[in-house]
Amino acid sequence: MSTIKSSTEHLTLNADGSGKEIKLQANGVEKAKVTSTGIDVTGSVTCDGLTVDSTAVVGTMPNTQGFTGESAYASRLRIGTSATVSGEAGQGLLQIQGYTPGSGTACGTIEFLDKRDNDSIVKMVAERSNGGFGSGELHIKTNTGSDTFTTNATFPSTGGITFNGDTAAANALDDYEEGTWTPNWASLTLGNGTSTGKYVKVGRLVHVTAYFQMGSTSVMGSKLESTNLPFPCPNLTYSGCRYENYQQSSYTGATRTNGNLLRGYTIKTGSAQALEQPANTVNPFTWGTNDYAELTITYYTY
Repeated sequence: MSTIKSSTEHLTLNADGSGKEIKLQANGVEKAKVTSTGIDVTGSVTCDGLTVDSTAVVGTMPNTQGFTGESAYASRLRIGTSATVSGEAGQGLLQIQGYTPGSGTACGTIEFLDKRDNDSIVKMVAERSNGGFGSGELHIKTNTGSDTFTTNATFPSTGGITFNGDTAAANALDDYEEGTWTPNWASLTLGNGTSTGKYVKVGRLVHVTAYFQMGSTSVMGSKLESTNLPFPCPNLTYSGCRYENYQQSSYTGATRTNGNLLRGYTIKTGSAQALEQPANTVNPFTWGTNDYAELTITYYTY
């Protein structure tokens, strides 16, 4: 026997008996029903701004695109229109699918499909690393035609990102950053001068720029040296630098780094071999207001 019960807190509708249902109608037309397995809705559903209309497909679908080596999917959700117009693009579906673990590695996918032929265009695949449990990786793949997929990017369990199907952990890009740092000039009294430092780090590769401009109270010392770097340099490395005698002449030189030291040199020519000389009070010129230097270097950090 079906019953309706009410209390100060709840309204209970009960369709008693096997196979019985609770049906909701509007103007004599069934819009929803509660069965022993769940709720079925006819028409559109709107919930807090999310509308699923009568042409949409939301729910589990037949397993037509499983992966080789995997048993049937555990669940599948598709969101998109069920109507198609022959030859028209843009009829997309979003498919979220989880797999029952089998002998393969795929655990689940998020796919963007073309509704005209049910083919995936782009998909993200979550896989168990090496077929094992407890670790996994994410692959982004694109369809190159005839359901042939190429891996464009992989996020391995060991960290970072690899590209174009590369699986070697040593090739994973595990860091990218841009920033500023403050050079600690050991022999330069900056006074009212200015100093800036910038860097870009891609993996272990670091590119550094250090700049200063003399003010009226700045004093150049016996050497041009910063005792810090944004990242240490384990090996002796050389690059170039530029010195500007303001509105008069420019000079090129060498930048050298090792450990946390960054040093600026000039190059003395005219002899049997070029010689490095530390930039200092009178080298490459007598420093004064508005004169400046820019040191750059690229090196590998630890």
